[in-house]
Amino acid sequence: MKLNFMLMSGVLLFGMYSCTFIGTGGHGHTYPGAVVPNGMIQPSPDTRIYQWDACSGYYYADSTMNGFSHTHLNGTGCGDYGDVLLMPTVGKQDYHAMGEESQQMAYASAFSHDNEVAQPGYYSVFLDRYQVKAELTATKRAAILCQRRKMPDLYWTWITVCSVRRMKRWSWR
Repeated sequence: MKLNFMLMSGVLLFGMYSCTFIGTGGHGHTYPGAVVPNGMIQPSPDTRIYQWDACSGYYYADSTMNGFSHTHLNGTGCGDYGDVLLMPTVGKQDYHAMGEESQQMAYASAFSHDNEVAQPGYYSVFLDRYQVKAELTATKRAAILCQRRKMPDLYWTWITVCSVRRMKRWSWR
């Protein structure tokens, strides 16, 4: 088998051959986020809030998305950080408590792995509840969350911000 590769500015780009979902299931505790080598930020989706399978914030077996945060660690084996969670939403906002044992936030959205793309430096997913395509990308020192929606302009578009999570505490300020 012949290996094809791209050459850009004298640098071989093998990232197109990588699968960033490796380790996101079972107990690998990795995340599929938009990360660049030696970057100071690791934007990635968050499907869980706390407990063992939530160590990296993302667990492949989940089918609901709580949002996106910008700092993650691979393979820690314990909950880390308590970062700010961003979630693109549309329409009426829902903040009611889901119960202490719930792994979902009130505004969580269902998603399908068929509508999810992850590669080095880029992540996207279609959020079924809001009919929004959320996209993440990163540079060495910054991240961008973009939302694209197919709904008419009759609906308000929001970015819900939740701070201090994954530690069984939530704050809406």
